[in-house]
Amino acid sequence: NERFYEVIKSTLDMLQAGNKKNIWIQGTYGTGKSHAAAVVKHLLSDDFYETETFLETLRTQTRERIKNFRASKRIFPVVLKGSSGITDSRSLSLVLERAVKRALEISNIEVDTESDFEKMLKQVQDEAIDWNRVLEDNKDLTIYVKNKADLEKRLKAQDIGILKILESIASARGWHFSHVDICKWLAEVAAAVKSSASADGLMIFWDEFTPVLELERRSELLSLLQDIAELSFNSDVFLFLISHRKPSQAGLNEEDVKKVYDRFQVKDYSMEPLTTYHILSNAIRKDKPEEYLSLQSEIFDKFSDLNTIIKKIIGDGNQSVKSEITNIFPIHPYTGYLATFIARHLGSTERSIFSFLYDEERGFKKFISVDYQKTTLLTADYLWDFFKNEFEADTSHRFSAILEKYNLYVND
Repeated sequence: NERFYEVIKSTLDMLQAGNKKNIWIQGTYGTGKSHAAAVVKHLLSDDFYETETFLETLRTQTRERIKNFRASKRIFPVVLKGSSGITDSRSLSLVLERAVKRALEISNIEVDTESDFEKMLKQVQDEAIDWNRVLEDNKDLTIYVKNKADLEKRLKAQDIGILKILESIASARGWHFSHVDICKWLAEVAAAVKSSASADGLMIFWDEFTPVLELERRSELLSLLQDIAELSFNSDVFLFLISHRKPSQAGLNEEDVKKVYDRFQVKDYSMEPLTTYHILSNAIRKDKPEEYLSLQSEIFDKFSDLNTIIKKIIGDGNQSVKSEITNIFPIHPYTGYLATFIARHLGSTERSIFSFLYDEERGFKKFISVDYQKTTLLTADYLWDFFKNEFEADTSHRFSAILEKYNLYVND
């Protein structure tokens, strides 16, 4: 859809056209933003011949621009997901180090730049320290490892928890282990990847980034990410973040929000009607396709205004759009249309289109198992009943007027 082409264009602008701002995609659940990011990753990093068939499905201008980029360049992708183990800037740095090291290992790329894990491993392998005694004296460490060999194994596996315990022990004993400067380290890795002719830049794809925005020290974390984002200007290190919230919705102060927008192209990846129809259509399993189509045809013949409604909804949409919205039966076409806008406004809450589909008290599952008859359709009142509590809980009061109207007439 149009959002996808905007993301492709912005990413190529970042890599080619001098707009070095990093990418931040924001959208509610189910909009396809993670899928879009994955497609971008494959198009810009996979062996080119593996993408050619897909490229032919894209618009001519986009296809040719990607071909021009891939004629001589590719990016080295690093993929993260969620915020597991992150509490502060130190743990964020270690998570990034681990993700980069693992990506390099998978691609069989060797770089001389040492990570914190490798630095600590050298210290453990140093015979000058009696690590067996260290283990005996630190019970919080022996919970996880039995001996020095175990310790080495965990560090080779980039175990963040073990590394942080060792750093704490080192600090208590007055040993000095210098930490990696994550920005400098990422720049050195990118330079090493470029010099090995493996790629022309390093791009960090971070999916489900939203939990980072909810952490207590989010301002500190975003400050570090802003520093990393600056590497796009001269070190060919790029960030591609995917979240359910915009930076301005993260509880940051105004100055921090401005800094983020100075370094990121923030793209809204909202739910499109076609996406909603596709989700709803595919969520309804048709065990007996012929019987389903026969019943669908019967209902559409009986209620001729349904086709008129579909025509008004899709306008000049092509046949595939009409097919998608028709195949959400027994959901009324206009209910599906309204679901798109609910998804845009409430999809980041616990109540999403997905939760509506599977809810057995007020959602689609309740309708299909209790209320459904051959002549009934799931109408908009089901959406209202399911999402009403979310409308009332909205702190921005966007739905106040309609709630007042509802309360005025609900008992009539």
